[in-house]
Amino acid sequence: MHHKKSRTLKFFFLICLFVFYPIFLYSYSWPIKPFSGPHPINAVFGEFRVPYGSISYHFHSGVDIKANNGTPVFSIISGIVDKKGTESIRVGQYKYVHIIPKVNKGDTVQALTDTIGLIRDFGYPGPQGDHLHFMEGPSGGPYNNPLFGLDNYTDNATTSVWGSPDFMFF
Repeated sequence: MHHKKSRTLKFFFLICLFVFYPIFLYSYSWPIKPFSGPHPINAVFGEFRVPYGSISYHFHSGVDIKANNGTPVFSIISGIVDKKGTESIRVGQYKYVHIIPKVNKGDTVQALTDTIGLIRDFGYPGPQGDHLHFMEGPSGGPYNNPLFGLDNYTDNATTSVWGSPDFMFF
């Protein structure tokens, strides 16, 4: 009897290990405060027509997290700044776009501690507004949907984006 109970507990432990442990490994904080989220999503990962006038479809390789002009952006991982563009920073597998960079290529940053940039006002009209374009994947792709790893994520894309006739897939 004791042997059967012990085997049942081991089986339960293994199930929990394989089901829940990967979720904890993959979960990370949001790149803007509050780090626990959630934050409004202006545009989701996937293919859609740009909502501000373009008639061409393209693959949206990240998510647009709504944030006000000047909002500090933080790296979600500690590491070295791999790339710095005029409006972007890459640290490891994560790229932060539509920002005013505050670090340089080669700088070491601490997760959720060092400000890597500020949200920049690009003058996007309508529901797009000021936002952080957040990407996950190696430089050049393929890209992953970063929303699946964010803590406290719910599908909160604004209805003006996913409910519009310009929206295609995600």
